[in-house]
Amino acid sequence: ASSQRSQVLSLCVTEVSCSSGSAPTPRSARVVRMLQFCALGVLLLTGGASSLPRPHFAGGDVQNPAVWRALLGWAVERELVLLTTNEGGLTDAVGTLLQLRAQGVQSTLVHATSSLVCDAVYGVVPDGACVWTSWKPPGIVGEWEADNFRTILFVARKYIVSRLVAEGLGVLQTDTDTVWFGLVL
Repeated sequence: ASSQRSQVLSLCVTEVSCSSGSAPTPRSARVVRMLQFCALGVLLLTGGASSLPRPHFAGGDVQNPAVWRALLGWAVERELVLLTTNEGGLTDAVGTLLQLRAQGVQSTLVHATSSLVCDAVYGVVPDGACVWTSWKPPGIVGEWEADNFRTILFVARKYIVSRLVAEGLGVLQTDTDTVWFGLVL
């Protein structure tokens, strides 16, 4: 069954990536429909929801103290896997999230660049977990205007990881272009 799950996931990620033609956005209905189809396939192959107890986590801006407390309570056994994405990486992020779910990893947190990206994640994986941050490095006033969106993404990701680790959580940060064929955790 594990090999069958891996094949379906690999096919789903390849199909969605090749069919979208351009970087998917939260408004890309065709890509979202394809991801929903893949998610259904994974749920059918894995027998549905996880047997691990896990409180619901609605996500939000981690600068909000209530969201932060909920996130800390959500992490199963005080551990989580962190994925980071923007609109362009949404397909890969959802594919990675589903691959990890198929391997039994339920505490996978998507760190997105905005609430719109989180909305798209929840549209495909309703019981997923997604956050963003309104935090800015000291000295940045107004909107971030980095020459490269990766600068914003990477700096914010390191900020979130450092906060989680300071709270005593174990964090595995993985790239969204990593394919998980077996559980190594």
